[in-house]
Amino acid sequence: MGYTALSLPAEYGGGGQSVTDMVLFQETLGSMDGATALSIGWHQGVVGEIYEKKLWNEKQLQFFAEEVKKGALVNRAVSEAQTGSPTRGGKPGTTAMKSGDRWVINGRKIFTTMSPALTYFLVGVWIEEKKGDGILLNSP
Repeated sequence: MGYTALSLPAEYGGGGQSVTDMVLFQETLGSMDGATALSIGWHQGVVGEIYEKKLWNEKQLQFFAEEVKKGALVNRAVSEAQTGSPTRGGKPGTTAMKSGDRWVINGRKIFTTMSPALTYFLVGVWIEEKKGDGILLNSP
């Protein structure tokens, strides 16, 4: 198991590291290469949040755990030219529509940390059918 699976819970085959331990690891990494620590820190945080909040069903969590253990990298793709960061409360301009058993995503994001190296993106979208925003897992 590599560094990128340390925030994956032990019950899914990851390192199961606590937030405190991850901060200490990240601090050490950051003292040598700040950009790498920042980038991988986003991945670690996203992975930890997915499992802590149980954002998906068990089958999806198992699938994603296997991907992370194989070295998959993930981050959020949420910033848009019109609304900027979603922390400002803007409605995503990127939309998603269900088509059969898949989603059709339409829109453009302007910045995602580590995007050239990512295996998966958590894309912030507006879902008209539910009149609300959502996050979809997407691969390049």
